[in-house]
Amino acid sequence: MVHYKASWDTRLTLITIMTTIVLVGIPAWYYLQEGIENIKVFGLFIIWIAALLFIVRGYTIDPNILYIQRLLWNTKIDLSNLKSVEFNPEAIKSSIRTFGNGGLFSFSGYFKNQELGSYRHFSTNHKNAVILHFDKKTIVISPDDPKIFVSTLNQFKNMTAYGNY
Repeated sequence: MVHYKASWDTRLTLITIMTTIVLVGIPAWYYLQEGIENIKVFGLFIIWIAALLFIVRGYTIDPNILYIQRLLWNTKIDLSNLKSVEFNPEAIKSSIRTFGNGGLFSFSGYFKNQELGSYRHFSTNHKNAVILHFDKKTIVISPDDPKIFVSTLNQFKNMTAYGNY
C-alpha cells in the first residue's frame, strides 16, 4: 500500500475559513446573545459538522483499491475496471457542481464540465488534479505528488494485469 497526502490549495483554505466564520460564528453569536432559546441557527453548525465528516485527508493505493481517507472512514474505489489515469490540472476548469460540497473542507460530490462530462470529485487542490477514467465513470482526486501517484497507479495496474501481485 502506498499513501499520498491531500494538501489544501489557497482556494479551499479561503472557502473553508469564510464558510466556517458564517456556519460557526452565527450560532455562537446567537448563543452568546440569546442563550439556547434560539436553537434554529444551530442548523448552520450541523452543516459545518457534516462537511467536516466528509473531509478528504489523503489517498491510499493498493493493487486493486483506492482508499479515499475521510475523517472517520475510507471511501473505497475498485480499480479493477480502471482504463486510464492522467495528471491534468486543467481538466476540471469550468466545472459545475451538480450535487455535493464546493469547498468546505474539500471539493466532494458530483460535478460536470465539457471535457470530462459528469464525474465524481474527491479533491483538495485543483493544481494536483488526477483523472481516473473507468468504463462508465470518471473520478477526480488530488494527491500530493500527482505525477508519482499516476506512475504508481500505472505500475499497480500493470502488475495486476500480468498477475504479478
